Order: sequence, then C-alpha cells, then structure tokens
Amino acid sequence: MRILREILVGTGLLQACQAWPHHKGNGLPIVDLGYELYQATSYNASTGIYKFANIRFARSPAGELRFRAPQPPEINRSVIQDGSFERTCPQAVPTWQNNAFIPLAEYSNGGPFNLSGWEAGIAEGTTIPISQFLDGNIEDCLFLDVYVPRKVLERAETDPGRIENVPVLFWVGGIQLTSTTSSLI
Repeated sequence: MRILREILVGTGLLQACQAWPHHKGNGLPIVDLGYELYQATSYNASTGIYKFANIRFARSPAGELRFRAPQPPEINRSVIQDGSFERTCPQAVPTWQNNAFIPLAEYSNGGPFNLSGWEAGIAEGTTIPISQFLDGNIEDCLFLDVYVPRKVLERAETDPGRIENVPVLFWVGGIQLTSTTSSLI
C-alpha cells in the first residue's frame, strides 16, 4: 500500500480533488492533475459521485520499462483526457471457469436446467480458445478509476484552500480480476 500511495502522491492524484474543477461542453468537471487535464466520465445523481475513469498513474510498462519500478506519467496537457478508451489488462482464466462457460451459456439462454446435465457439460471440458479471452487485452494498463463526491468538487470551486484529506474511492483495474474490466464494476 505504501508503494501505491507513493505512486499516487508522485503523480498528483491525491491532490486531484484540490484542483479547481472547470466544466466544458457536457457539464462534467475537468480537474488538473498536474501532468494532464482530466474530465469526469460520468455522474451518478442518486449518489452524488463523479467517476474519473482510466486515469494513468504511471508511464506505460512496455519495452525498457517492463518489470521495472513505475515511472511518473509523461506530461500531456494539450488534450483533455476523458477515460473513454476501454483498457483490459492481460488476465488469467482459471480452467474451471473456462470449462463452465459453454454449459453456463446453454442454461443462461433458456435451456432446461438439471444438475446431471450441468455436471456432464463441465466434465466434457469443452473450452473456449484462450485467444478469445485475450482479445482486446493490452499491456499498457497502469490506470485507475477515482470516484469523487460532488460536494468535494463544489468546495474546490468556492474555497480551494479547504480541499485537503478528502475521501475519494479509487479502483485499480486488472488486479485480481479474472474476466472483467473496471468499467463493469
């Protein structure tokens, strides 16, 4: 956790809520992370929470940076990032899960269910080729999602000096996920 905190502090993400939020076009706030400008991807009116999706927290770990300590993200302040690019980190698919996909699909699509049929379907071991699971996976997946209460951003507009140690929730996608992305959470 200490390493993640250092990454977040180093990239300015813990100070993201301290940035004065601007609004553009669709009315969603834009925050200045120091290394890039970032617009919220959505707002949940029932909870009062803004979601900032796919925020880069370190430089791409490809090439010379593979298996190395995270490096600060490159500065790019010319484009407002909006998190719209879906990223799925390479993930393992347990054998039991792969064996269950076809029987699960059969019963989920209205086929009659019975326990012996279910067990037989799994025992057959008919699997989906692993390449289908990896389709769309990219190695450059050092991104996280941050959820910020609306009142925090409103306070930043009226009194930026009061925005310290505010609660935010962040999700690092791809860690311990086996068949999904953070956009489905």
